[in-house]
Amino acid sequence: LSFSFLFFLSFGMDESKSVLMIAPYFVPRRRVGAVRPFRFAANLPKYGYRPVVMTIGHKPAQLTSAERELLSDIPVISIETGIDRTENVKRSDDINQRDRGLSITDRATQFIDRQTPIDTWIYLFLSRWRWIRSEALRVNPDIVWATGDPWSGLWLGKKLSKVLKKPFVADFRDPWTLANVGLRKRSQLSGWIDRKAEKSVIQSSDFLVFTSEATRSLYSDQYHLSSDHSSTIYNTFDPIHRVEETDLNETPSKKNSDVIQIHFFGRFRRLSPVQPIVEILSRLKEQKPELAAKICIHSYGVPEAEQLQLIDSAELNSQFIFEDVVTPEEAQIALRPADLLLLSTNPSRDSIIPAKLWDYMVTGKPILSIVPNPEVEKILGSIESGIHFTPGNGLSPEEYLSNFVISESKGENSSLPDSLVKKLESLHSAESRTKSLAGILDRLIAANR
Repeated sequence: LSFSFLFFLSFGMDESKSVLMIAPYFVPRRRVGAVRPFRFAANLPKYGYRPVVMTIGHKPAQLTSAERELLSDIPVISIETGIDRTENVKRSDDINQRDRGLSITDRATQFIDRQTPIDTWIYLFLSRWRWIRSEALRVNPDIVWATGDPWSGLWLGKKLSKVLKKPFVADFRDPWTLANVGLRKRSQLSGWIDRKAEKSVIQSSDFLVFTSEATRSLYSDQYHLSSDHSSTIYNTFDPIHRVEETDLNETPSKKNSDVIQIHFFGRFRRLSPVQPIVEILSRLKEQKPELAAKICIHSYGVPEAEQLQLIDSAELNSQFIFEDVVTPEEAQIALRPADLLLLSTNPSRDSIIPAKLWDYMVTGKPILSIVPNPEVEKILGSIESGIHFTPGNGLSPEEYLSNFVISESKGENSSLPDSLVKKLESLHSAESRTKSLAGILDRLIAANR
């Protein structure tokens, strides 16, 4: 055997590589931002990686049995904090929040948020920096991966990659300063610092990952990224969050057979406003009130006060139900009674693909998409159920709903066949997405040796 072949063989048989994953939000946090890094971490060992997760400590919630099993061999470094305002989730019985103004504490907190560059987790990371640095040096990974938002995760990933002298992959779940709708209100000074921080992260990264082609294109144009410096890895559906068929069978498929149940698997808020669906229902109510009256919208968690006011003003209170927030593994059971699934976001967020799309697709339920990103239309093209609307594309959303109500009353609408659902699971599974990430990590580590 030649020397070069022996070298290649020994390199291929090298022990698993380690990746330090900076994920400020991670399970058992029940936030969208915690799901993406969890799914990557759980699947990376299949591709020869030993992930070590660094996250903000979280005590109240518990891991599910499936999460505990998947994380049993994955070290998690918790950065403990005494204050955590990210888990204050309002339940559906807290509707009277609309009658309450902001407290002095809330106003003070909002003021601090506006004035703080990046986000307020930066205070925790700065105060614990020496300990964080020592932990990262102890791990001594082959590569650093970090996600945002919160954007302090990317800031921390950049700093630690420099300390470790290892490649850095920055994962943007959403646009940062290039977003048309900011995740939070910013002062002029903190906004300016944010732009500087984002530019520094991009210039320091060895590779950038985005969750939509639209966001990737946005950043490529702004920062003149080379084609081999970035990639899009969509969010995923994770088969571990599929419940047993026996559990599904025990769940009623509909709460009221005379009502069309439309589920929005989220909470109506500034970033996901109720206004688009309120306007659609209002138009349908004017055109065909008897059909509009048969539609009921379910969402999860109490909407923000402004969103409740929009529902009030449109006199549609009786057609909105606010369910309690559920965990990701409960999604299938929660969505089982739905006739139609609503995909919606702020109309100005034209580069966003809502993460709930992937959970929707494998339920077998039809999807009503009114998001502005045309990329969703291409994704939905892989299934023959549901529709994506853009202005001027022919059929209006209210016409679609009218036809849907009529068809449903005749028993004509049906879910996707099981064979297609299985195909979608394969195409959009966390394992297939993680394979793409592992390929990027492999290339960067090889180039750094």
